Parts: sequence; C-alpha cells; structure tokens
Amino acid sequence: MTTMNISLPADLRAIVEEQVASGRYATHSDYVRNLIRQDKDRATRDRLEAMLLARLNGESVEVDAADWARIRGEFLRRVKSGPKSGRANRPRKAVRAVK
Repeated sequence: MTTMNISLPADLRAIVEEQVASGRYATHSDYVRNLIRQDKDRATRDRLEAMLLARLNGESVEVDAADWARIRGEFLRRVKSGPKSGRANRPRKAVRAVK
C-alpha cells in the first residue's frame, strides 16, 4: 500500500478523530478508505441510474461489458444485503381499476 498525506481543517479532523474513537474504524486511514469506497459506489450508482433513466425516456444507451459487470455487481450486493426497511417492505394497498 502506498502512503498519501492530506491536510484537513480542524473541524474535519475532529470528525475523523470521533469516528476512530467510536470504534467503528481502527485507524484514520480505515475511515478515509471507507469514504473513498462509498464515493466510488455512489458514482457507480449515479451512472447506472442515469443510464436507466435515459433508457426509460426512450434514449438509446450503449452498455459495454464493464457496465454489465457494474450492474451485476450492484445487483448481487443488494441481494446479499437483504431487504431494507422502508417503502419496499410496507404492505401495498389494493388498487382497483376505475371504469
């Protein structure tokens, strides 16, 4: 692993220190690595969402092997994490067609 030094203002450093002190992260580096991974995952989700929305709007979207790998990976991650609380788990109301 390589080393990178970063400078943080006091308020951001305090946040990092709090996270490490809470026991959620073993080191400052663990916390920063986790933030970078979360940002990477968010960027991937944003890109996939944009592609899906474009397709729903009738636009043609090119999807390559790397895109399919990301889609598959996101799907498998969500399946492994199980259902989330909230809307998806609420009972659905019956809807009747109006004539």
